[in-house]
Amino acid sequence: MAAPMGCIGLDFGTTHIKAGLFDQAGKRIRLEKVPTPQARDDYGTVYDAAQIAETVTGLLQTLAETGVPIRLISVTGMAEAGVMVERSTGRCLCPLLPWFDPRTQALAGAVSREEAHRRFFQTGLRNSFKYGIYKYRWALAHTRAAPEQTLWLSAVDYLVYLLTGQAVTDPTYAARTYAYNLDTGDFDWEYLSPLGLGRDNFPRVVPSGSRVGLCRLPGLTGAAVHIAAHDHVSAAYAISLAAEGWICDSCGTAETYIGTFPARPLTEADWRTGCIYGPYPGNRRFWMANISSSGLAVEWFRQQVQLTRLDYDKVNAILAAPGGPTGIFFLPALTGMGAPCFRQELRAAFLGLDQHHTGEDMLRAVVEGLGYQARRILEPMEVPGVVSVGGAAQSPGWMQRKADILGCPVQTLEEGECTVLGAIALALSAESQEEARRFCAGMQPGPQYLCRPQAHSAYTGLYRNYQTWFRLLTEPEKEEQL
Repeated sequence: MAAPMGCIGLDFGTTHIKAGLFDQAGKRIRLEKVPTPQARDDYGTVYDAAQIAETVTGLLQTLAETGVPIRLISVTGMAEAGVMVERSTGRCLCPLLPWFDPRTQALAGAVSREEAHRRFFQTGLRNSFKYGIYKYRWALAHTRAAPEQTLWLSAVDYLVYLLTGQAVTDPTYAARTYAYNLDTGDFDWEYLSPLGLGRDNFPRVVPSGSRVGLCRLPGLTGAAVHIAAHDHVSAAYAISLAAEGWICDSCGTAETYIGTFPARPLTEADWRTGCIYGPYPGNRRFWMANISSSGLAVEWFRQQVQLTRLDYDKVNAILAAPGGPTGIFFLPALTGMGAPCFRQELRAAFLGLDQHHTGEDMLRAVVEGLGYQARRILEPMEVPGVVSVGGAAQSPGWMQRKADILGCPVQTLEEGECTVLGAIALALSAESQEEARRFCAGMQPGPQYLCRPQAHSAYTGLYRNYQTWFRLLTEPEKEEQL
């Protein structure tokens, strides 16, 4: 009898690179995780492509040494990061630029509000310096490389290229260049042509989860390499197979809610949501709503507002303490507002403090404010439940408040690596959707938090007041009112 085979999910994240080995029933065999190595150039923080390659090679070879035969490696990671390479050799012509790198702000700032509004209906995105097309244009200008000699690869495209020698991308990475047309399912050549760029400057687009080729690393030469969707979509895909119809809530430094719908042209109503949209496997689209200062807001309070930093045990104890709503309103906009009102210049605020409130009340109010903002995002939809993954999902008090404010169950998972699982599931689905479902069925549920009717009623009254305050702060200059 042949030995059971394993599947590797590789996640190139902002803060960590992870490689997880799972059996074909979805059970974790081993997880390797290291900080994502960073470097600096004259403009800020970057990733050194050679160092990234060395790190990834080391992680994969460590898993190969377990002795488990490897069936496949599926690669996922951050969306907008990327690198310009020499087309003929694959040599990197600039550092691998992170999604958060601000050197492209002037290029993005040169786009008018009217043009950004028009581009939304083609790309599903809202204009931002983060996108790949601006990074590519910056790299061309600063290296003075001839465009016809270059190729732009998103971060995951680059890893797949290293492993297989094939230059491909998937729709979710292509879309985050800001040079992709959702309706045609390909790069927007009409947009790119005036920039002096064409088909030879971008990799071939293949469906999410596609097999690209065989791995070239020693010890892994028989393993098929697949390109998965970007990190948030991969996590949402795993959750959709395990809990159909529920909303994926990825709650880390930022918090991202993701849902899907059948593919259709975008509308003015979609623009007004403050969400971004993109391609999703199976001829569907995703909507993505971002609360950019979620875990960041709690970290800010934990580390900077108190005279002495609070450790996580204390934070969780404060959030789990009995008691009703604080009555304080916190607007979670420390780094601007995402959905449902895209206002990057907006900043955070507390309202409703009185002399009896304590620092502990303010911490609870921060989490309540995040819940109110999530309710604003989800209220127009019929949501049977939310599956929360990430650091905040380990806090019972936080999750219970979320359930009470949203008015629906909040499910957590024992397996925290949903992105890695989703990457593997996408690879398996390229061959068999049923096999992908069986793989994700191995995800064991963690604690579930049910909405408490009395608490929900109390929060609902306060939420109406929050809506009024939110409108006063945001409506006079709503970006969507063009």
